[in-house]
Amino acid sequence: MVKKPKYQQIAILSAGVFTNLILALIFFLLMSLVFVTAYLPSGALFNTYTIGEVPIKNIEAIDGKIITDSSREGILRLIEDNNITNDLVLGSNGKSINLTKVIANNKTYYITVDKLKLQLDNNKILLYEDLPAINVGLRGSIVAINENKIEDYEDLTEVMKMYKPGDVVKITTIDTTEGKRETLKYEVVLAEDPYEKGRAVIGIGYLSTRESVLGQITDTFNFFKKPATHYEAKFNGDLILFIYNLIWWLAIINFSVALINMLPMGIFDGGRMFMLTVWSITGNEKIAQKSFKFATYFILVVLVLIMAGWIIAIF
Repeated sequence: MVKKPKYQQIAILSAGVFTNLILALIFFLLMSLVFVTAYLPSGALFNTYTIGEVPIKNIEAIDGKIITDSSREGILRLIEDNNITNDLVLGSNGKSINLTKVIANNKTYYITVDKLKLQLDNNKILLYEDLPAINVGLRGSIVAINENKIEDYEDLTEVMKMYKPGDVVKITTIDTTEGKRETLKYEVVLAEDPYEKGRAVIGIGYLSTRESVLGQITDTFNFFKKPATHYEAKFNGDLILFIYNLIWWLAIINFSVALINMLPMGIFDGGRMFMLTVWSITGNEKIAQKSFKFATYFILVVLVLIMAGWIIAIF
């Protein structure tokens, strides 16, 4: 093979990568076809309660303990000296949540002690607003409000426009967080949106995962799914889920093999492709070999540093 012209060598070396990419694309398309034909939108998802942003200096009390020093150290000392824990129990249907009550700007907020500590280095912290959803411990995907069926987040938005603050509604959710499918019912008094006068709210939200690189990649591959929407299989959910996950992994494995094989390192096809490309550009084999070695050792060092950082982060 090394006796062949450079472009022929590159063509042969890239054949495996190209095949893996084509297979990955085929499996992703097949996965989307399976999902669209086998699943139906069956509820609106939420992954957070409504969040309010509060300057740390405006926090007046935590768990009933008055703050005299609003610095990071002062708040940490208050938490430790008073042994403040998540001892406030909210919720109904036997599905309680444990939080800590925070008073700021003469308003009530909720948060866990751990999440509060993590934010103390910032000038402003994010706290849960005192709204109906968190008070009743709303959980699961919302499938109905009164007699109105909810299939996705858009349905939820439209249905909520029918109500005003103070209205009492019955919310039905499907909860699968504990490994079993459970129907929960809540009676909720709708509140007024703290940021939009006259608008009725439950007090939930959906934070996009697109802020992270992994979230952006996942959202790109799941382009066929509506955001913040719960889906259920039309038939035999376990079998459909198995088939869907199998195709997903086949797609991911082929895509990952293609990417890894493109790395400009000695043990991968990408290594020789990189060397041949540099050789073609510079016309100098020695420069190409040195560049190839540098790229190999550089990537190895980066991988070692990543693993070391991961180990340090754990311990």
